[in-house]
Amino acid sequence: MNGIHIALVSLCLFIAAEGCGGSSSTQDDSRLDKQVMRALDRAEKALKSFRKRDKSLESLAKNEVEKLFKIEYKVAEVRSQDIGDINHALAQLGAKRWNCFYVERSGASYRLFCKRKSRSYLRYLA
Repeated sequence: MNGIHIALVSLCLFIAAEGCGGSSSTQDDSRLDKQVMRALDRAEKALKSFRKRDKSLESLAKNEVEKLFKIEYKVAEVRSQDIGDINHALAQLGAKRWNCFYVERSGASYRLFCKRKSRSYLRYLA
């Protein structure tokens, strides 16, 4: 937004300065026209840049809101009967925010069914 302000202020200054000069030659008018066109081009570029950022921010906000309602799932397998190994696997999953909601024995191993909410910074705003 700062670029737009600079371009508009410079445009106003050019117009005011040339308007106070009295009579002007065709060469001066041509120079002023070029300066005004450059200022307008800068203002247009700054406005387009701002619009691009606005769209990307809108997209980021939409993605964050969608994450609030998403749940991720994971099935981990522990190929051991040792309770220490199972506890270690559960601790590792818990450190990564996985919540084990079901355990199934499969032969000599265990399957751990886990879920977690998607990470969203909006969750911390409440």
